[in-house]
Amino acid sequence: CYSLSSITLPNSITSIGASAFVNCMLLTSVTIPDGVTSISREAFFGCDSLKEVTIPESVTCIIQLLIEHFYLIIFVHFYINIYIP
Repeated sequence: CYSLSSITLPNSITSIGASAFVNCMLLTSVTIPDGVTSISREAFFGCDSLKEVTIPESVTCIIQLLIEHFYLIIFVHFYINIYIP
């Protein structure tokens, strides 16, 4: 995953698993489609270049430690009321 810089996930997925994009160091933006309901722990752990994440209304659960250095993110588009256990 060393060359991936951006990703728009397909509409067919319903969840993002644990460590799905771990250490994708060049990843700068992620668009999560409607229909995804959960994002598991450390899904974007080690994605130090990540600057923009779009999270749709369909996401109702985000497991802690979604992003290692959340303060580095410039734009996070939340369209939801989330539950963080």
